[in-house]
Amino acid sequence: MRSVVRFLLRPLPFLLFLLVCGTQASSSAAAPQLATQSHPTNRNAVGGSTPSSCEHDKNFDLDDKNKTTRTISLLLARYNLQSSEDDNYGVGVDDQRPQFHVQGWRWHFMSLVRDSRRLESLAERVASSYDDEDLVALERAADYVVNFNMAALFRIQVDLSSKWLRDQLCDEDAVRRIIGEDDDGSSSSDVEVVDALKKLVDKLDEYRARSEKMGEQLYTQVKKATTAQSSSKTHHQTKQLLKDIVNSSAKFSAQITTMRSLHESLIVPAVSLIVPAKTQKSFSNKVLLSLGILESRLHLVGMHDAIAGIEEEERKFGEEIPYIARKMIGGWRKSLYVPKAGALDHGL
Repeated sequence: MRSVVRFLLRPLPFLLFLLVCGTQASSSAAAPQLATQSHPTNRNAVGGSTPSSCEHDKNFDLDDKNKTTRTISLLLARYNLQSSEDDNYGVGVDDQRPQFHVQGWRWHFMSLVRDSRRLESLAERVASSYDDEDLVALERAADYVVNFNMAALFRIQVDLSSKWLRDQLCDEDAVRRIIGEDDDGSSSSDVEVVDALKKLVDKLDEYRARSEKMGEQLYTQVKKATTAQSSSKTHHQTKQLLKDIVNSSAKFSAQITTMRSLHESLIVPAVSLIVPAKTQKSFSNKVLLSLGILESRLHLVGMHDAIAGIEEEERKFGEEIPYIARKMIGGWRKSLYVPKAGALDHGL
């Protein structure tokens, strides 16, 4: 009995216990389905305030010509953590390198990238030939991607992760402990590294604000097109609105993909190197607990589908997510996810 109590008092198992126990209560309130596909295919698999001391680097990009990128990349290379979004930090079982333990953060980004691409594809299908039902599906899909999936990821970034990254990555003592042990004078100083990391976190915040604005504009366009169909707007005007939506959705998807590339290629390995595993795991539990019970189930299904077919990610998912929660994903997809996000597969 004591072991059960200790299990339930741990944040991650306790939340997963609530997730499972609350399934029937929430599934009865599920919205009517727009799409009948029960297991979406992985066609598009992807693999707060800023302190005044952090100045934005307006010329930041992801190539080695940039001083900020170069400084961080050289640091990572010293520990065999070369920045690459295909590196899957924390996934390799035999990997002796520093590990990344906030996998849900990565998977949420992958889910959002996948959904933004699905929304772009849906917009193209609707623009080519549409009726009232198509427009309703487009609105519901945009609402899910922008106002649910993206909103949750960015809410966590504003409320939790941005400050956490600044506290952990921009700590001169922590950086000095990493690079000071074997510094031969040929690498960047701890001050230069911390400055580069501050600018990196600034850029992630900047990308978040830009993506958020683009998503809101996209949703506004979709709402306008839907309203146009039931008002005095002509067919030609609605077609033009849909054409604009296709363009906006493509830009939005590209921006989300760029943001994920920044996160995966520099933020993830930097956290792996500098932040202790215990601190990472504690933060991961805090993020999970910040999501509501219903919300967590939906995101877990989205993450599961985003990594489908990626062997290393699937293996890590099996290690990180308890068996009982994984067994519930099929039921959550049918009762919760499809009614909410199924519109993304409308017309397939």
